[in-house]
Amino acid sequence: KMRPLFVLALLAGITAATGVPTLAWGTNIALPSEPSAMDRRLDRAYSFVRDGKAEEAISVLDELIYALESAHPLKAGIAYYSARSMNEAVAYSMLHTIKNDQDVYVTDRNWGESYFLKGFALIDAKRPREAIVWFDKAIALSPRNAHFLNERAEWYKMARDWDRAFAEF
Repeated sequence: KMRPLFVLALLAGITAATGVPTLAWGTNIALPSEPSAMDRRLDRAYSFVRDGKAEEAISVLDELIYALESAHPLKAGIAYYSARSMNEAVAYSMLHTIKNDQDVYVTDRNWGESYFLKGFALIDAKRPREAIVWFDKAIALSPRNAHFLNERAEWYKMARDWDRAFAEF
């Protein structure tokens, strides 16, 4: 069911020059237009992974994940998502809210990508058994992210869990 204030709140959120756009039924969408300190930390972790410095990446990601989880404490009755764009944020919000009639909190890419990249770095650090937990967390926040789903499928393939790998692919 569509709440009547949705369209007005959505338009206000999209056109707002500053602040966090908020949808009428409690959905928060926080997608900054300029790189934040968290964006820079995530980019630094990606650089470490590219340079083959998995442990350094994990260290940066642990700090980032702590900061993100502190900034977004989980509350009962709210579904949390991490989106790469405003379109994806609105899609997560609408699909979940319409289906579940539950409040939704949607934030930028950093939260989901930090979980994903930690899983990826753990594999590079020769600690693959720890990685699946982080892929699962990333996909819980970004369930339509094909990159995250593909990497989890690769993990299942590596673990020779053919049924799950096939389902993910």
